[in-house]
Formats: sequence, C-alpha cells, structure tokens
Amino acid sequence: MIDVQGHRGARGYLPENTLPAFARALELGVSTLELDVGVTRDGIVVIHHDRGLNPDIARGPDGQWVEHAVPIHALTYAELQRYDVGRLRPGSGYARGFAHQQPLDGTRIPRLADLFQLTESNRTIRFNIEPKMDAAALDETLPAAQFARALISEVRKARLQDRTTVQAFYWPVLKVVEREAPEMPTVYCTEGALSDPERARAAGARIWSPDYQTVSPDKLAAARRWGMKVTVWTVNEPADIGRMLAMGVDGIASDYPDRVLAQLSGEDAIAKISGGSIVAGEDITPSAFLAADWTRGGAIALAAGSPSSHVAMLARARGAPMVVGLGPLSWNGRPPTLALVDGDAGMVIFDPEPETRRLFESRMAA
Repeated sequence: MIDVQGHRGARGYLPENTLPAFARALELGVSTLELDVGVTRDGIVVIHHDRGLNPDIARGPDGQWVEHAVPIHALTYAELQRYDVGRLRPGSGYARGFAHQQPLDGTRIPRLADLFQLTESNRTIRFNIEPKMDAAALDETLPAAQFARALISEVRKARLQDRTTVQAFYWPVLKVVEREAPEMPTVYCTEGALSDPERARAAGARIWSPDYQTVSPDKLAAARRWGMKVTVWTVNEPADIGRMLAMGVDGIASDYPDRVLAQLSGEDAIAKISGGSIVAGEDITPSAFLAADWTRGGAIALAAGSPSSHVAMLARARGAPMVVGLGPLSWNGRPPTLALVDGDAGMVIFDPEPETRRLFESRMAA
C-alpha cells in the first residue's frame, strides 16, 4: 500500500513540526510522520524545518517576530524554548499559502525525543526524518558526520531504527547514515532540474524522493527498472494527488494528508480482494487506480466513468496486470463485448470507448 506521509505533521491545519501537528496527523491516519531536525548548541536534537528561526513563524519573549534567522545550532535548547512558533506572521506569503492553519499561541519547538514519547503507544507509525543541511550554508549546522550521529543516537535510544528512514537533499549526510546505521534506509531527495532518477541511482539511492512537479511516467519507469522506490513531496491539491496516485508512486508527503487518504478510502468505492487485487464500483475517480498493490501482481477492474486518458499510461508506467472496464464487465454478470490485450503491460480493456481504443493502439505501436 502507498505510504501516506504527514508533511511536517499536518502543516495545512496546525503549526508545522510541532507536537499538535503530529498529533493531528496521527488522528488523520497517516502511515509516516515526515519531519526535519536540527541540533542545538548543547547537543539536543530538535524538530525544526529551517536551519535558523523563521521570521514568518517565530516570535521572541517580547511577542515580536524575529527579524533574522538565528541558526538553531547557535542557541541552547533552553534559549530556543523562549520562542513561540504557534502561528504564522499575518500578511506574510507563508500565511497566505496556509489560510486554514489554526494558530496555537504558546507552542514551542519540540525535541525529537518528545515526538517519540508522544507516539510511544503507536507501534506502527513510521518516521521520515531530514537532518537539515545545505551545501551553501554548512557553517550553520553541525558537520555531516556529527549531525548524523546525533540523529542516529536519538533514534536508537528510542529503539525506533526499524521504523525510521533518513532523508536529505545534502547527500553526504546520508552516506554517514548508510555507513554507521545501515538498519535505517536512506531517502535521496531532489528538486527541480536535479530531479533525475539516474543521478539518484548513481549516488546509490534505493529510495528516490523528487518534488512531484518533476515526476513523469518515464522517470518513474526508469526508477522502477533500477529497483528504486519513489516517494514524492509535497502534494496538496486533489488533482495533483490523483495524478501521483494514478502514476503509481510508492509514497506521498502532503500538508493535508487527509486528502490523500480520502482518495484511497472507501469513499471511492474500492473493495480489496485476494492477491492484492482491486475491484471498483461504478463511476470511479482516478484515485481508484492507486489502491492495488501492483508490485505484487494486483489487478484492477474499473467500471464506466474512468477517465480514458489515464488507461494506457498507467499500464506502461507500472508494467503490472490490470483490468480496466469502460463498459460491461464480466464480474457483474455481463460478458465483455470487446477486449484488447497488451501482453507487455498485462492489460485488458473491456468494451473500450473509441478514444481509449485509439490511445491504446497508438501506445502499443509506439
């Protein structure tokens, strides 16, 4: 099943990377909590996205917004606790982008250990943690080896290494984790023009995490050929979520994880059956394409109403057994009137519409 990650907890609803945001993500039903960490001057691993205090988020003891990004590593944990990160600066671009975020004045930056304590009773939740580093600002954090070791120590102390992945855009820190904590998988993050699966593969990636805007069926297919899993960030709009799910990514990080879960839920009339297969009811949305575990040979049957533009693309992208019905389906007692079979993709289309047939045949001829 797809990995639904609560990005910075549930940033769309509550202040990012705070305990209330993580609690909300757990309530929504995510499988993974995505978060960022830094290390204070006195060696405490804390949860915070930016390398320094964010002027759009942090207010000092006097209630005034900070004027510049004081590095987290320049402050002790006690000093850091003087700052309130419970609301967005009114009128800022950040605030405009998250109009639904509920302010919680008095909220503080938590320790990683605090999150582990919060989730202690949850034996299945996973953690995808980014030690926040930038090649252009290495003086603002610990060196990669020290940073990685501080994180590894906290995870091992909580005995959560079997439920933790470490992700980064600054790949040298991942190499430290791979060498010193091989039990924790690493995730190679990319953005923009650098979002190339070949580049990630050459670096040794087994999990590739590009920004969703740069993902294409061809890139996804290449990653599959090289045995890489693909998780995308940060997908918030329903149409984009549906497109990523239809493409067959392995995981989605979202500020609104409930939107991802809704497209995977029974609201889409999806019924799970044996062998990882899926049979869906009538007038299914594109999100129905996602529910099958296609990597284990799952099949999908979709009734009328499925958008034909996705049909051939999905089969090609995943190369998995799939049954798509755009007319009468045999499983409801009505035999198919026409079948087209693509042996490479293992795909059968029952009673396709003319547009779908033309698309399908052009894909086969390509």
